[in-house]
Amino acid sequence: MRLVISLALLLVLAGCSAPVGGPTDTATPDPTGTPTTPADATAANTVDYGNLSTEARAAFEAALDDSARFAPDSPYLANDTYDVAAADVFSDHAFVRRDGTYYAVSLEHDGYVASYHIQATSATVSRDAPVVVLGNLSADVRDEVRSAIENGSHSVPPGRWSSLPPALEDHEFVRYEGETYRLSTIHGDIPTFELTVRPVG
Repeated sequence: MRLVISLALLLVLAGCSAPVGGPTDTATPDPTGTPTTPADATAANTVDYGNLSTEARAAFEAALDDSARFAPDSPYLANDTYDVAAADVFSDHAFVRRDGTYYAVSLEHDGYVASYHIQATSATVSRDAPVVVLGNLSADVRDEVRSAIENGSHSVPPGRWSSLPPALEDHEFVRYEGETYRLSTIHGDIPTFELTVRPVG
């Protein structure tokens, strides 16, 4: 009888030491893995970050924080703009790939910057023609007109004038060092762009 009781007690103790709770739980997969490629990303519309120019990289980095603006290179424009020539790569591509992550890029037109080109050609005029002496021109155009006379033409940096100064609208003929010159101006608008960037995939 004592042997039977001892065996029964051992079986009860063995049952108490068995694992509780059923099968062992499996670890939850790590949701962070290799970035996925956007469905519409192709070799043709994606450019690697390493293939961007130095200027384009700087604009891309700025756009990650907010946005970046492209404008003509000119001392008369804001210092936080990027050369408009570097914007083409973002117009030609929809994505930038950096360290395996894809970024959607959007380049939108956001305005224009005025540009002017002055030409000066030697002219013969009648005695009563309205001719102004160079020194009598307003100071805001005098140097530009002198440069045009001495070199045949002068390109005014973009942003220097937002519109054509009245002195150039009012005077067609200028006398400089005994010679008379006909002035003409060519106006052009250079587009500016805004770049935005967001990670995808």
